Amino acid sequence: MLTNKGHISKLQADKKAVTEYKEFNRTQKVFSDFDRIIHKQNE
Repeated sequence: MLTNKGHISKLQADKKAVTEYKEFNRTQKVFSDFDRIIHKQNE
């Protein structure tokens, strides 16, 4: 927990969070339930 106001604005923190999530999401191999259903239908 921060004991003071900090040095990063909410906007900067939000931008950083979005950037980090995009990188995480790009590298994660997700095979969702939707993907499984589509894959089964194409077999």
